[in-house]
Amino acid sequence: MKHTALLIAALLAVPPAGALAQEHETASVEVEVEVSGRLSVKPLSTVDPDTSLIGRIAAIGPAGQIYIGEGTGQGPRPLLVLLNGTGGSGRDLVEALVPVADSAGIVLLGLDPRRENFDAVERFFDDLDARRTRARVAWPEPRFGKDRERIDETLAEVFRRVPIEQGHIGLLGYSHGGSYALMLGTANPQLFSSIAAISPGILVIPAQQAGGQAIFLAHGREDRVQPFRRTACAMAPRLRSLGNRVVFYGHEGGHALETESLMRSVVHFLDPDDPSLAVGNGVGCEESAPD
Repeated sequence: MKHTALLIAALLAVPPAGALAQEHETASVEVEVEVSGRLSVKPLSTVDPDTSLIGRIAAIGPAGQIYIGEGTGQGPRPLLVLLNGTGGSGRDLVEALVPVADSAGIVLLGLDPRRENFDAVERFFDDLDARRTRARVAWPEPRFGKDRERIDETLAEVFRRVPIEQGHIGLLGYSHGGSYALMLGTANPQLFSSIAAISPGILVIPAQQAGGQAIFLAHGREDRVQPFRRTACAMAPRLRSLGNRVVFYGHEGGHALETESLMRSVVHFLDPDDPSLAVGNGVGCEESAPD
């Protein structure tokens, strides 16, 4: 899609990252293990579009906030699913990216967890705090809960009411929303063609995955909440080793959803092969062992 110039202009109008929620890490209660995070839904070939959703942010399904830009027409459109960090909301990210939806012709869907974090994130920290073996291996696997069901139901409602382009559905998450984007996205390569994680905290992904997905990672060197080197020097190589096409963007800055990372994440969704994506200040993994 030839929307990069319009996209950059639109994102320059996005409010500063400080306007979006900062976060604190939390844990929750122990729940039974789910063995799969696989979603059952897919876009429908024929949809009678719900025009009442155009040009406004609206609640949809049990977990979603949707925005369809004005003037996007009646045909199938790319869908970008948004996941915020601890204590934030999907609506925050939708509001930030409304100019993008209007200029690039995409559909935005912000998702909210039942609690402060999505189940699989909270369960990992429960296990870690309790020193359970399954959380202390090199690469733990996610334990998906009822959030997966709520997301499945929300996407099904979107697909019933909005024409969505098969093969162009992406996940974009910030902080532990980014952690969950990696969990849910790699568990569902049949649905998500691309994944973007900005300042993710953990890599807890299924051991069995198809690989071949386009994944964008961004992290600030001054991050004191989620270590930069964990993303740059551990997560990125691990995801590449599983057969994914990974772009890493390192930048100066702390734990905040800054505009440049957000811009690059959306450009990656529109065109994962855009050569501008990886232009950053380097990684430096050779300096010492990753955190």
